[in-house]
Amino acid sequence: MRFRFLFWLAAALASAAQPAAAGSRIKDIVQFEGVRENQLVGYGLVVGLAGTGDTLRNAPMTRQSLES
Repeated sequence: MRFRFLFWLAAALASAAQPAAAGSRIKDIVQFEGVRENQLVGYGLVVGLAGTGDTLRNAPMTRQSLES
């Protein structure tokens, strides 16, 4: 009888501690090899029919990043 009481007491204490551990995410506490934190921005050359591609007027973020 005492063993059952201790078992249920330990189970109750363990389940009560779970919400405190949920505050940190795995991705915040681990570091993967080969994964970088900075974002890469690339520009490619697109070849097509004249007048059918994007212009800087249609892509304001491209213009802003090229100017800075």
